[in-house]
Amino acid sequence: MYVKRHGKLVKITKRSIGAVSPSLLKIKRDAFERKKKTAAFRRWRRYQYEVVNGRCCTYCRHRYSGPIFVDHYIPLFRGGTSAYKNLRITCKPCNDYKSIQMPNKELIFRLSCGVACRGRH
Repeated sequence: MYVKRHGKLVKITKRSIGAVSPSLLKIKRDAFERKKKTAAFRRWRRYQYEVVNGRCCTYCRHRYSGPIFVDHYIPLFRGGTSAYKNLRITCKPCNDYKSIQMPNKELIFRLSCGVACRGRH
């Protein structure tokens, strides 16, 4: 598959989309799974949920009453970290829709319009 960048066609590869190696990605995911089990992380998640008043933090801003999902603003797959400043509280539809996409203006606009959440809240 090819995309147009700066007037040229570029083949999409892991390198061209800024993906990290599978071994590094596994290390990052394992570290995040360990972090999620800590009491400090649970307190942070509960505090963030209260701060945003039970709403999807960065994206649709709809109120939701399900499980709390934590999204990596810059995905681990694209080189992001599990530092608290890179984590956001989201609803499941927004988290699933964003997936491993980089947060750009177009994506944030689509999510803020409720594209991912139609009829799910």
